[in-house]
Amino acid sequence: MRVLVFSPMVRFAMQHYLQCIANELDRLDHEPIFIVPSHNILETRHRVVTIGGGSWLNTLWTNVNPFTFLRLTWIFFRESPDCVHFLNGETRLTVLWMLLLCRLTGTRSILSVHDPEPHPCAKMDVLAYHLVARRSVHVASEINIHDKAHVPIASAWGKELHVFPFPDISVLFPSESTSEREDVVLFFGRIEPYKGLPHFVELGLRMRGKARFVIAGTGTIVVDADGTQNLR
Repeated sequence: MRVLVFSPMVRFAMQHYLQCIANELDRLDHEPIFIVPSHNILETRHRVVTIGGGSWLNTLWTNVNPFTFLRLTWIFFRESPDCVHFLNGETRLTVLWMLLLCRLTGTRSILSVHDPEPHPCAKMDVLAYHLVARRSVHVASEINIHDKAHVPIASAWGKELHVFPFPDISVLFPSESTSEREDVVLFFGRIEPYKGLPHFVELGLRMRGKARFVIAGTGTIVVDADGTQNLR
């Protein structure tokens, strides 16, 4: 199968996520081609095409530059993929454009939606969700989400739905574990159901007295006396 993996939003943790996917595809009998920003360093035996990237302004320009859309169109028809997997980026016009090309040609498209519920505190994300992401979801033939917590929301979209959890990126860092010499374990970021906080709380309870677990971020988390967790 000829698979095109388009990931226009790859930085930091998402870069490790993409590397895990590349490692899996390297072991399978597929012919993936990756389209990523130029600042992404992807180690794979398969072909990597870079588009835009670098600074925030350059990335923004890439997503509105007409030549970007022409190049993406040329790559799409040149490669003639059997399937296009869009790894996040549902708020990007370039993703919506490629999704439209998939629909036009009857090509299977899988859109991995990073966050079915945009963070209410991020006003630009909310705006991009309403202007672009909703249309991207409508055009895609299949949807992938990262946590079953979002199934009720994603099911309402009326698309074939997949739940593909975030991979274990610790395999990318084979250095000695720090859990035995560090006494503080930190979760930092917005508190959302799909981020796996129940696992964090469960591990904290199991290691009670051995390490201090700290959750730092906006949102509400309630942990009952028996260790069960409710997120709002």
